[in-house]
Amino acid sequence: MGFIDGTSMKPNKEDDQYDKWVRADSMIQSWILNVISKEMVGAFMYTKMARELWVRLEERFSESNGRLVYKIQREIASISQGSQSVVVADPMPSVNKEYKMVVRVEKQRFCYHGGQTGRAQA
Repeated sequence: MGFIDGTSMKPNKEDDQYDKWVRADSMIQSWILNVISKEMVGAFMYTKMARELWVRLEERFSESNGRLVYKIQREIASISQGSQSVVVADPMPSVNKEYKMVVRVEKQRFCYHGGQTGRAQA
């Protein structure tokens, strides 16, 4: 825990324990990085010490991000598509309703151009 909470301080390069401390710290960093999702590792892999890595993770994922979470929740709740809110959209429309929608879309695929009627190419 000393490498993470900062109680195990990095010794001077001249100290006999320096190489041992650096190896242990590197091993702890690799343990931590191996449990982070592959998509996120890149944001944390260039830290110099396990303590620095831990602090960055703590800053990113601590509960102090409450305001950000609230803001994101509000933004999600206000998402809309066209004139109908996604939140209030019918999650399971009836078969009849879906059929009517398909018919409407198919009618729109026919076009009139230069005196000729035909099917629009997708």
